[in-house]
Amino acid sequence: PAAERAAAKERLEAIRAAIAGGKMEFAAAAKRHSHCPSGPVGGDLGFIPRKGGLVDEAVAKAAFALKPGELS
Repeated sequence: PAAERAAAKERLEAIRAAIAGGKMEFAAAAKRHSHCPSGPVGGDLGFIPRKGGLVDEAVAKAAFALKPGELS
């Protein structure tokens, strides 16, 4: 439902703001809030191949566009 999506977006924006503002480490946020299988390991996706990997192409493209330590 739209209300749930709006509430989730608000929570995610608050988490992102805390990370970007230096109030929370990305890994701590992932461990606490992520529903992804990588959450328990701090959001670490491990090695991401440029092509043909298990990670969605859009994720790989975004990851390779970032500088080390940069938040997208």
